Amino acid sequence: MKNIVSLMCLLVIFGCPGPEESTEITLTNYHQDIKPLLNANCMSCHREGDIGLFPFETFEQVNAMGPAIVAAVENRTMPPWGQDPDCRPSNNSLWLDADVIDVFSQWKAHGFEEGSPMDTGSAVTQAIEETEIIEPDTLVRAIEPYVPDVGMADDYRCFILPHEFDETTFVYQSTIYPDRLDLVHHVIVYVGTPDDRTYFENRDAQSETPGFPCFGGSGVDDAQMLVGWAPGEFAASGNKDYAHQVSKGSVLIMQMHFNLAGKTIDDVIDGDQTQLAMWTLEEGETPEYLISLMPVVDLGINIPPNEPAWTEESFRRLPLDATIIGTAPHMHLLGKSIKMELIREDESVECLTQVDDWDFDWQRTYMYPETHTLPVSINDQIRLECTYDNSEANQPIIAGEKQTPQQTEWGDGTRDEMCLDYLVLAAPYRGEGQDGFCAGFENCLADCPENDAFCAMACPGTLGIQCLSCSIDGFFGDCAQSKCGGELIGFGLCYDNCTTGTYFDFFECMHGACREPFAEFYACMEPHLRDGTCADDFSDCTGMYTE
Repeated sequence: MKNIVSLMCLLVIFGCPGPEESTEITLTNYHQDIKPLLNANCMSCHREGDIGLFPFETFEQVNAMGPAIVAAVENRTMPPWGQDPDCRPSNNSLWLDADVIDVFSQWKAHGFEEGSPMDTGSAVTQAIEETEIIEPDTLVRAIEPYVPDVGMADDYRCFILPHEFDETTFVYQSTIYPDRLDLVHHVIVYVGTPDDRTYFENRDAQSETPGFPCFGGSGVDDAQMLVGWAPGEFAASGNKDYAHQVSKGSVLIMQMHFNLAGKTIDDVIDGDQTQLAMWTLEEGETPEYLISLMPVVDLGINIPPNEPAWTEESFRRLPLDATIIGTAPHMHLLGKSIKMELIREDESVECLTQVDDWDFDWQRTYMYPETHTLPVSINDQIRLECTYDNSEANQPIIAGEKQTPQQTEWGDGTRDEMCLDYLVLAAPYRGEGQDGFCAGFENCLADCPENDAFCAMACPGTLGIQCLSCSIDGFFGDCAQSKCGGELIGFGLCYDNCTTGTYFDFFECMHGACREPFAEFYACMEPHLRDGTCADDFSDCTGMYTE
């Protein structure tokens, strides 16, 4: 009996023998685990004839690059995605989760097994959802093909796109259709004002080949960015409630980066005619919210030579009353990392952008999910931090020669630098179908409480950089000098003492040290702004005042 009890105890502890169980271990393999992940995250670039240097369309192709693929995934070199999701999540993110990276590591550990084409995909996969395809109503490209200059490893070129805006147009979705995927590395389309057209046409006329050279941007500081594209970029689903406003007479400029490493003239002889696709609201339709981009810049950067980790920091206050729905950071070739934060009036901090490993070749716009958008006002500050590597090892190669470190400041040239991040903003549309890049200002001003100077300044700021830049001259123009000369002098004296150095924060002076004299100036100007007495001083700000 005692032996029987002991036996029962052992059976409870170890269990009774059952049917024979399989001890076979399923190895991580290409068909079951890796191929679905490559399809979801890599195939927009790594196809035959695309910008990816190596196609990943067969097991043989992938296996030959297996160790390099795993290494690139493990160190997050590929797929290229800068924004750290711990800062703020982004739509269509290519940032791989840790469990996805582990699948690649296990594939290497298991000897890069092929598996069977009959194997089904594993649970760890990031599939791209299918969406309804709506054809664009506008397609536009440069007048003639451009043959990139194979004498340069990278050719940056701007083109005037032949499209006339005969009336104010609302663009609720746009994307780029690259012509030569094997050459085109990134594209940015800017919207210039009617007054900018002459500048662009003069630049174009100076060149013997189509377009004109442009590295840092379009060449016009207040040009609005409409859309950007880089390999792997997805066209966001259009929402007709949100749209960019393109004013009558505006001009479209397409900046293109051609990557020509290893290319010969035979590779490029057919040229490129990349297309811009736009989806626009029908005549008479208006959006609920207007999208605009506001640059946050540090123009005073000064990077010494031979510094491997030089950091520049700046604080900015902007006249805004809007919602931040995304960001678009920008640096040049010495850039190492970039971070932007929103500092609330109560000193709480929200992360907006964090790219810890900057790569000039993989610039993107990071749009937030609706649950992670943020309101912003002039009472908030923006902190921008840019770190650069100006060491000898990190110098660019220009015309076949590696450059030596030099003192580097802000500029558009290849050897200049930038510290710039665009806020993508959404604000209620108040234009009521009026034309002009400042349309809606009067309605916005009417909603401002009396004696609220900062609300009045936020009205043009929320309409975009073009309206803001134009309106500042108007606020302090001839009418202001005539109607409120004494108050303007008082504010001017404070302003002169507030501004130090070459670059300064105009709105920080207005909001901080010069708050009282600015309020006195605005109290005098407010009735003239509201009744349109000073409208002539804003004549260049199209749509600011209705006739």
